Amino acid sequence: MGEGMTIDKEKILIHADEILPSVGSRAEREEHVARFRRFLKVETERLKIRHRFGLDGREVARGRSYVIDLIVRRACQWALTQCASRREIEDRYAVIALGGYGRQEMAPYSDVDVLFLHAGRRAHQVSAFLELVLHLLWDIGLTVGHSFRSIAECIAMAKKDLHSRNALAEARLITGNAHLFRRLTRRLDEAVLRNGRAVDAFIEAMCAERELRYARFGRTVCVQEPNVKESAGGLRDVHTVLWIGRALFGCRTLEDLRAEALISGAEYAAIDRAYNFVARVRNEAHFCTGRRTDLLTLDLQPTLAAHLGYESKRGLLASERFMREYYERAHD
Repeated sequence: MGEGMTIDKEKILIHADEILPSVGSRAEREEHVARFRRFLKVETERLKIRHRFGLDGREVARGRSYVIDLIVRRACQWALTQCASRREIEDRYAVIALGGYGRQEMAPYSDVDVLFLHAGRRAHQVSAFLELVLHLLWDIGLTVGHSFRSIAECIAMAKKDLHSRNALAEARLITGNAHLFRRLTRRLDEAVLRNGRAVDAFIEAMCAERELRYARFGRTVCVQEPNVKESAGGLRDVHTVLWIGRALFGCRTLEDLRAEALISGAEYAAIDRAYNFVARVRNEAHFCTGRRTDLLTLDLQPTLAAHLGYESKRGLLASERFMREYYERAHD
């Protein structure tokens, strides 16, 4: 039913221009917050409707990411107007999406993970700007995971912390100084992501991390209450392949791995189909609970099955048919 459907970014942008406060608007802060909240609520509902009509799981995630991009950019624009040292701040920061947000794979109620990168000099001025942005985003109702670092601090953190390394590997500029962002990505490649000795240690760490994850969330696909992100066959398994593929071969996507003949056409099709299915299940879990939900509990499974269009048939409950397909896809 949703085949061929895509997110209309132009329509979302027009809506943002109509409802979000323009730069220099004299409206009170409370009105700014109300407008941002209204924009987020309407776009979330529109995305939910498209999802329920069968929109591709990845396309929904890209749509959500685009909506959050617009909000973060407009929030930064507003915050700059509140800063007395605006001109001194503008060229000294970059706001960067990390992790799933960086990949543009945000589920509807995922945390917004951002890095506020500063140039090192006069960081206190950028810090004041950061506080204004964060308080606005929090008041809008977003859950924001944030860090405030220089390039040197990012490199140091990526070298010692696996989670930070992988989050930075997905870095994407939202707004701010593009040159500062390029300096970060270049240093990351040289010192961490494509460094021979660092890569060997990274592969070993990823294997250890996978074993710990499987021990916690299940190392077989057919667990009774799977975590769509962390369990075996979940989204994190594909992320792991991509992180290792980038470290070893410079491939950032499944398409890159296929182009380099590192996976076959049949393998690519199976992984892509399975990933999209699991992403769509995750989106539904978020939509129907109204919060970040990655665990498919026994209580939640019947609701998910109903919303995803499954019906009881041939002696099987709708929830049983849904979970059977989930296990089949996750096994791929």
